Amino acid sequence: MPGEVSLLQVSCCTGRGVAPAAAPFVLCALLLWPAAETRAESDLLLPLPQAMGAVDVDTYDEAGEVRVGPGFIQFETLDDDTVEFVGASGIEDAENTIIKALFERTPDGAQLRPLFQESRSFDAAGAPLGVMTIDHREGTGTCHPTGSEPQSVDLPKADRVANVILAQALVPLAATGKGEAPFQILICRPTVRVVSAVARVQESAAWNQSSLVEIRTGADLGPVLNKLLGPWLPSVSLWFDGGQPAWLGHRVPLFAKGPTVTVLRADVAASVARAIRP
Repeated sequence: MPGEVSLLQVSCCTGRGVAPAAAPFVLCALLLWPAAETRAESDLLLPLPQAMGAVDVDTYDEAGEVRVGPGFIQFETLDDDTVEFVGASGIEDAENTIIKALFERTPDGAQLRPLFQESRSFDAAGAPLGVMTIDHREGTGTCHPTGSEPQSVDLPKADRVANVILAQALVPLAATGKGEAPFQILICRPTVRVVSAVARVQESAAWNQSSLVEIRTGADLGPVLNKLLGPWLPSVSLWFDGGQPAWLGHRVPLFAKGPTVTVLRADVAASVARAIRP
């Protein structure tokens, strides 16, 4: 579906280089960071989507004031009973990102375990910037910026990498309306690495005879590494209907160093946009 927008794309595969003054400190911190034990299975278990099929979304500027493009998200059950998630996000006729994820059902059929994630980004002229893949079965994450060689890293044994599936992964947290949840993200700059992050529930507000729950994410690496690596972790805000619970929208950079947009479910975009504006 050309020109349409995704649920969430936390793609860190196309960032620029490290500031020269910070480079030695970042490199030293990463070299001293102990490698994690690896295995080939995700620890994340996600709830089933409310329904299969496509959902229209609207994309706004960062402030949520000006609509800049249409969009969709889609969950589909494939012939082998795996579940595929697809989305395409961006500014109409400008920067955009295409994402995909594949899930297997748990034996009881009640939850989804991620098998694969992918994010592809394009600049304002439509030129490809790169591709990021996360293969939970192989236990590897790969960043392949356009014009460079791909670089891979092992996923940790306790694999909670949630780059492009974060919104669905946080539905249970939104249902509680309080607390926090740990997860991980694959970053491609300043070096390819899986880093720890945390999602925290912010204040809830009355909305549409229900509650609007906001969740914000941030690095969870300790004060020193948070300062060094924080700039390469996208700043993400997500909103959920606390009564359902259900995803309503999010604010996120389209890709590293790319424009930040606010993506809202089309059927509630106007009311949510009013509620989240400063």
